[in-house]
Amino acid sequence: HLALMGRTRSGKTTTGVQMAQSIVEQSRAPTLFIDPQGTFITDGKLNEKFPSWPMDIQPLEVGLNPIPLDFLPDAKVGHVAIQNAAMTLRDSICLCCKSPGNLMQARLLQSVEQVITTGDDRSLTSIKQTYEGRLEIAGQETDSIAARLDELTRLRCFSPDMSAADFFSRSWVISLMHVQSEELKRLIMLLLLDATAIYFLAQP
Repeated sequence: HLALMGRTRSGKTTTGVQMAQSIVEQSRAPTLFIDPQGTFITDGKLNEKFPSWPMDIQPLEVGLNPIPLDFLPDAKVGHVAIQNAAMTLRDSICLCCKSPGNLMQARLLQSVEQVITTGDDRSLTSIKQTYEGRLEIAGQETDSIAARLDELTRLRCFSPDMSAADFFSRSWVISLMHVQSEELKRLIMLLLLDATAIYFLAQP
């Protein structure tokens, strides 16, 4: 891990980008830039603040286009891998919810597991609908988890169009400028970083 610290406009972002550029020039490694403030993308294109890049890199503005990542594992990977992925997703969502109780967390975990193992629709919308169905069965009204899932799906932040292997073999600059809620920005970043960690830790 590396932290770059300094006052506003002291050159932290420029330094970080130049370091990443040097790494890519030497390694040809795919790159994932998460751009919370929308510094690097204007009207759907990389602007002059982003340097010429050694490899193809795709700009994407969340809110205008979803992140095309299917971060759920295949149902064939086995019970342990499914459990781990479901718990990771549950924990990320609960970090951005107000005081989620044990029952709420268990309900979310069961909903994610159900979508992984039984559903052809692997989207967050499917997880949201499954969770709301469990709420209805329990005679409960909406809660903070349902509200957060509603925000994620209302803005259509993710779309399960690419496998993790395909997504992480490419380079991306992902702008969150159009996401107004700081909690939703935080959740999107958590989901992206969780998916990154799960994918790379699973490699030989």
